[in-house]
Amino acid sequence: MARKSAYPPFLGDAVLDLAVAQLLLDNYPDAREGELSKMRAALVNTASLAEVARGLNIGPFVRLSRGEIASGGADRASILADVLEAVVGAIFREAGYETAFRTIERLFSEKLRTVTPTDPKTELQEALHAAGSESPVYLLECVEGPEHAPTFVSVVQVDGQIVGRGSGPTKKASQQAAAAQALARLQGGDAIDQQFLTVQPAVETEHGQE
Repeated sequence: MARKSAYPPFLGDAVLDLAVAQLLLDNYPDAREGELSKMRAALVNTASLAEVARGLNIGPFVRLSRGEIASGGADRASILADVLEAVVGAIFREAGYETAFRTIERLFSEKLRTVTPTDPKTELQEALHAAGSESPVYLLECVEGPEHAPTFVSVVQVDGQIVGRGSGPTKKASQQAAAAQALARLQGGDAIDQQFLTVQPAVETEHGQE
């Protein structure tokens, strides 16, 4: 029974990989193989799949134990990602690849338009290196919200000055958001806003891409 219940997510994962690879080739015909691989990874990772699942409001329809429900399982990224993969696997089994492909194309249309081969942390690191600045330092400022659905808030420092702040459902996501804000300021030539000069005591430090 366990093998049967795990089969659709396993199949859906494979179908997603193939369909997203095909869509990326269609949308970015001049991209290099390494760039396409990074973009595919960004589109089919757990956080991305969970975001798509939330857009479909899948959570309330997932059958969970009382314990899982009490701990916020209906909005847990890993569960939502598995369910979305199961749905894709079921569509493939019942209607074939073409229908599954068109479904994935609709679900990921917005993400396909905005995906990039590099992430904000990498871009910021490279931009600072080119400018001769020190590597960015990421600080986890605080964790907000309920235990089952926390929001992480991080800041990024360059040469000892806070240049960006971001939040997200994971520490990594909050760092990416902070880096994106820092990049926007760097590219726009904006002065550092006074509110970013006041930072709460950080509980963790992370340098560059570590």
